[in-house]
Amino acid sequence: MIFFSRRGDASDPHLDWKIRLFFAGAILAMVGIGLESSVLVGLAIPVLLLGIGLRILPGGKSDAEGGDPEEGETPPEEV
Repeated sequence: MIFFSRRGDASDPHLDWKIRLFFAGAILAMVGIGLESSVLVGLAIPVLLLGIGLRILPGGKSDAEGGDPEEGETPPEEV
């Protein structure tokens, strides 16, 4: 199967936006380089930095929600 969904067990809830921002920033940068436009290249930099900034946003599943247990901890028992 070529296309598969990674939404079911994605550990990073912001992964889709990180990918979108990376491609948008990359396209802006490449078009800016091709057109020799410092404005487009300059616009690409904040777009890429915004994607990097998504790393600091809280997210993911906590242990109470069934996320991965920390190293050394045992997973909660199912009833």
